[in-house]
Amino acid sequence: MFKKLGLSLVAVFAVAGIAFAAGNFGLWPILGGASYCGSTGTSGCVSTIPAGPTATGLETIPADTNAAQGIQPQTVLVPITSMFSGLAVYESPLTGVSITMAAGTQKLIITPAGTIAAHTIVLPPATALSDGYIFAYSSTQIITALTVTPGTGTTVVPTLTTSIAAANQGRALVYRASTAQWNLLY
Repeated sequence: MFKKLGLSLVAVFAVAGIAFAAGNFGLWPILGGASYCGSTGTSGCVSTIPAGPTATGLETIPADTNAAQGIQPQTVLVPITSMFSGLAVYESPLTGVSITMAAGTQKLIITPAGTIAAHTIVLPPATALSDGYIFAYSSTQIITALTVTPGTGTTVVPTLTTSIAAANQGRALVYRASTAQWNLLY
């Protein structure tokens, strides 16, 4: 009997842990935010969450590594300074060269010695992308004919065969996973 009761309690606590896992951060102060009501009762707010502190740039965010087969560590702290920074690649190509972007590359800075007549950028494949992934490129020199080619399993909408008419101009694309499309951001 005690064995069954013990197993029942373990099951209840396991289910409760799963049910509340997504809400671990629900009643915490919001960085740079005002105080807010955490719970209400018949007479109004019964639990006020205090205003959040000012950002310092030293914050960390818990994240799951999604490592295969439970390889440790599963959960890590990611410095806020590395969020959205992505990998930047600097290339100094000659005319007619094609540069294929590796997974994780979010910025391409093209630094040729002078004007380039033709150049191609091949975007990362769909398997390396998530919804909202942003890729930006710019050039320190004029590129007369620049073609942006979709990576495997993706499309670019609209098709980008363009030019960089002056030094230090560029564009950014955002990836939409539901349609497997790159859309022009700017």
